[in-house]
Amino acid sequence: MSQQIESVHLIFQSEKGIFFQDTLFPEEWQRPYEIPLKKGRISLAVFCNIQNMQLCNDAYLIPIGEQADPIHTDFQWLDLTHETETLHILPKKNHITLFMNLIGYHPEKETLEIIIQGTAQGYDLNGNVVLGSFSSTVQPTPLAHIVSDRLPEFSCRIPRQKDNKLELIVRVRDSITHRFPLGQAMMDAGLNMQQETLDDWHFTLDLSKLSLTLDIEDWIELNPYEVNF
Repeated sequence: MSQQIESVHLIFQSEKGIFFQDTLFPEEWQRPYEIPLKKGRISLAVFCNIQNMQLCNDAYLIPIGEQADPIHTDFQWLDLTHETETLHILPKKNHITLFMNLIGYHPEKETLEIIIQGTAQGYDLNGNVVLGSFSSTVQPTPLAHIVSDRLPEFSCRIPRQKDNKLELIVRVRDSITHRFPLGQAMMDAGLNMQQETLDDWHFTLDLSKLSLTLDIEDWIELNPYEVNF
């Protein structure tokens, strides 16, 4: 299991709904996990690293004002026909961390707030993106995260997107000064929301000339993509 995974939440459901849940932690991963199940068709939803997201109406949703959890997921349907069945789960990274450098901001002169807003609020128990309201303030990045000898100043985790409506909003003294179509810019730069494992993205926001430069994790010097507004 990946070192990025700290907990594994299992949700079993049949046609009648959820019938069993359990959470496993690293010390339990080294031994087989066994549970009794009735024969028939069931589904298993695996959500790793659940922290603040909440299970509501058969979906894990991100509370308004929070960023996405650093989740990894796996979803499987099972036809149980034998006395024993063996299942291997393979959680995949199902979130994007946006790392941002900010240019043209003078904290000693003004109070600035950066907000990421979108229409993806979480995932249902089949792995589908659930549409809703997502809004999270960009947070300072922990000093431990250094990429290519540069330190992003802010970060925010978002779920997989279903459309291009993701926005970056800049507020100064409680007034919105800029709206950037971040979702469209990411798609134009090559973002692939269909891939199983999602990449992190790095971007530089230059408030002095209203431009946005996007980079995919590990491709930072290879494919910068600049958008001017």
